[in-house]
Amino acid sequence: MTINVCEWDSRFFGYPVAALTLEPSNAHLERVHAAIQDATRTGIRLLYLFLPMPDHTLREPLEKLGFLSVGQKVEFAQPVAPPPQPNADPDISLCQTPGDALKQLALASGQHSRFRLDPGFRNREFERLYEEWLFSSLRGDNNKRVFVAGDSVAPVGLLTLEPGRDAARIGLFATHAAHRGKGFGRRLLHEARRYCAQRQIPELRVATQAANTNACGWYQAAGFQNVSTVDIFHLWLPPTSNANNKL
Repeated sequence: MTINVCEWDSRFFGYPVAALTLEPSNAHLERVHAAIQDATRTGIRLLYLFLPMPDHTLREPLEKLGFLSVGQKVEFAQPVAPPPQPNADPDISLCQTPGDALKQLALASGQHSRFRLDPGFRNREFERLYEEWLFSSLRGDNNKRVFVAGDSVAPVGLLTLEPGRDAARIGLFATHAAHRGKGFGRRLLHEARRYCAQRQIPELRVATQAANTNACGWYQAAGFQNVSTVDIFHLWLPPTSNANNKL
């Protein structure tokens, strides 16, 4: 079984990272053993394991191999119905300017992130990753957009959008704790739908963690359907001086 080196993660985190996906047809522990040996031989420091069809019978054997369960990723989708809704919300605006309030909202959106929950991350990986996610969106990389609610200098809500031809994906999405329950999340979502409809993007997608039950329930109430669930595990391997360690 071949592991796939995660080149971006490796460069960003500063150590070799790889991923392994176990489809139902090949979810056998001997394959996992072979993948671990391959990862160790090539100097991988962190191995992600994805199970697209969660299988609870594998959890205990994987944990005995050293894998840490870091949660389930749930993806939701909903069609974007034309015609475009004509009226923009005056309290929702596009933003390109970084600020401390935006950073805090970006970090708040990842409270259930596997990069925050895994104690193996010891070099501010979670904070650096989510800050880069925000900055990449503010820069407009790959046509990303940042919508904020309220004052653009001190916003109370944040939604980043990654447009694609067949679907747009919501990335970071959070409302300040003091302003939850006031409809800002719903209004940010409305603006994301409007943006997609105007550009004839037919579908809107978003992923969250199953442990984030409030978010899952909120998306379902907003009309999203669960389209996939993936179990995710991390395995930290000992550092090696293997020459192949350099990516």
